[in-house]
Amino acid sequence: MDGLRAFAVIAVIAAHAHVPWLPGGGVGVDIFFGISGFLITYLLIQEQKKNGRIALGLFWLRRLLRLMPALILLVVCVNGFALLIAPFTSNDYLNQSAVATPAVLFYFANWMVVGTNSAFLGWFGPLWSLSVEEQFYLVWPLVVLLCFRFRHSLRIIGITAAAIAIGATINRFVIFDGTNLYRTFGTDFRVDMLLAGVLLAIGFQAGGGQAIKKASAFLAAPAALFLIVICVVVPEFASADSADGARLYYTVGLPFVALATVSIIGYLVTHQSSRVARALSWRPFEYTGQISYGMYLWHYPVVELLRAALSNTTLIFVLCLLGTYVAAALSWKLVEQPLQRRFHQRLKPRATAVTT
Repeated sequence: MDGLRAFAVIAVIAAHAHVPWLPGGGVGVDIFFGISGFLITYLLIQEQKKNGRIALGLFWLRRLLRLMPALILLVVCVNGFALLIAPFTSNDYLNQSAVATPAVLFYFANWMVVGTNSAFLGWFGPLWSLSVEEQFYLVWPLVVLLCFRFRHSLRIIGITAAAIAIGATINRFVIFDGTNLYRTFGTDFRVDMLLAGVLLAIGFQAGGGQAIKKASAFLAAPAALFLIVICVVVPEFASADSADGARLYYTVGLPFVALATVSIIGYLVTHQSSRVARALSWRPFEYTGQISYGMYLWHYPVVELLRAALSNTTLIFVLCLLGTYVAAALSWKLVEQPLQRRFHQRLKPRATAVTT
């Protein structure tokens, strides 16, 4: 899974560096959504099966422990840098970043972007997707917990997820507006990307591992090719000639992106000894996947700094990749890992005691 995360974050960085040979790298965001939906749902169902309950408070605290320390570090550094250079320059993006800080920290940034129909977040621009994920983390466990009150709970969870996903897909055809591409940042616009991962997790937990193994063996290669083609041919977000391509991608393309993502996830889970899985488990790929959250956080400020000094987009991409890697590795080593080691064990759910 870490290898897939590595591909996703590098694609996103390439897109934001505006390299002409990978304009559609923003598909990496939707890949992250699929991974998140799968992992979170799998862990929730596993906790219910193992412990007889889902400790929602501990679940939410674990999510905050994983996400907030690195995010707070980024926010402090960006706003500190803005204060430092404020006497010498007027940078609208840095000013926007300061205004957007509450929305970023409290995970409603995507709706601020939708509401203003603008790049409201400044140097925090890509962090709208974290708001989508955190809103999902807040609501979806409640849905899962409610469904476990009924018989055939996995079936009910699956039907619920499928119904919402189908509704979101239809909704995109209705609300898509080529003059307001920031509307695509709405949680309702992207939730089926997360729910595709949810449905895969339910398939595994319901005993469909063998069927997933067979299907993914057939689908994984064309799915990978499809995602690569998307990265190469989909127009850059909000580019002048992107209206028709954007409509096609966001209405027709996104469901296929979701299918491709879960096909690859299914393959990696069920074919762990395959050459592809072993290649993606190569230590550099694995480590890049481990720090991909930090890379996602840090890459945009680095891109903006480089863009102010350079014009060659390929050089910007390469330098951004290096700078982001260093920043994310330091964040992982000095902030995220120490806090995980100190508190994660305390936040693990405990089995329900059985009394007679």
